[in-house]
Amino acid sequence: MNGFHAEVINGRKITSLLVWLCYVLLFFAAISPVIGYCDFRPKFETREVWFQRSGALTTILALLSTTVKDFASNILPSSGFCSEAKVIVKGEFELRFVVIFAVGFFLTVIGTVVWGYGDTILNIIKSPESLAAIFEFKTWSRP
Repeated sequence: MNGFHAEVINGRKITSLLVWLCYVLLFFAAISPVIGYCDFRPKFETREVWFQRSGALTTILALLSTTVKDFASNILPSSGFCSEAKVIVKGEFELRFVVIFAVGFFLTVIGTVVWGYGDTILNIIKSPESLAAIFEFKTWSRP
């Protein structure tokens, strides 16, 4: 096996490992709010607070996955003074990089909303009529 083929194979192995790490991080980011909603929590925490904390975990894991994706993409330069093998490997994984970024961005937004408003979201899910009470407008009377 010549150096070119060995470089392609090594590049594929490293990039594939990092892409799978991103998939694992995104999987745990996606199921974190589900676990938080299903009431797996310590006894000293309320369900609402635990659901909010799951949003923080979702945000962190999603951002970490996009960071790992950037690392995997950056170790494989696409142009300039680089080997042809690295360009080939980067081209093979480009679609996966885009999908990881899109899903990571979406989960970051969802995680941030759950992190900030998880208690309100759970209260609305428990009692949809409470939505009217939450957004009740009070009229101001002049003295």
